Amino acid sequence: MTARWSIAIVLAACAEPKLSCPDTSTTSPGQPCSYPARAITIDGDLSDWDLDVPPPAATCTECACSTCTAGQVTRLRGTRTIDGGVALLVETVGPPRVDALASYLVSLFQLDGPSYGLSLRVTPSSLGMTVETSSASVAIDGLSASVAFASAASPAGTWGIELELPIGELPFGGGFAAAGELDVGAFGGRQPQVPTIGACWDATAPLCQPR
Repeated sequence: MTARWSIAIVLAACAEPKLSCPDTSTTSPGQPCSYPARAITIDGDLSDWDLDVPPPAATCTECACSTCTAGQVTRLRGTRTIDGGVALLVETVGPPRVDALASYLVSLFQLDGPSYGLSLRVTPSSLGMTVETSSASVAIDGLSASVAFASAASPAGTWGIELELPIGELPFGGGFAAAGELDVGAFGGRQPQVPTIGACWDATAPLCQPR
């Protein structure tokens, strides 16, 4: 019995270490992260996300809001798409809010490097965009984006808002970090935590390397 336990301990000690990628997937040392293109349709039907895009790892504490309440953003998922875009699923606790007082703020920013970002304010009938820097906030037009609010839960019970942005129009090299929150009124978010996730499309970009 002692010999068997000794072998088990040695095997456990020799387990290959894993490195983390920005989307919380893992890879082996010396291997790049994998960012496959997936067939996501922005139509309010979230079943394709449940089938093809894994949620963030449960060990990622900044990726989810476990104490959020109805309508608030509980986590995000991101993926490269087969039509040359990057898609985000902003998951909510139950149906996303669609009343006049509520909107959703989705912030995209550099994983590394200069401090600037792109903020998207989303409602069922509008999409406003601003470029954010350390010293200014400038509204922009012309960025092609698709947005859809889920009108029913997916078979897995997922609710939320899906967005897709064309990679060629984004001001980021290889990927970005995304944060999402429910925004109510003029005084900012009302969430106890704002979930974030990394979304990459170029595994060779420095910011999309395993850590």
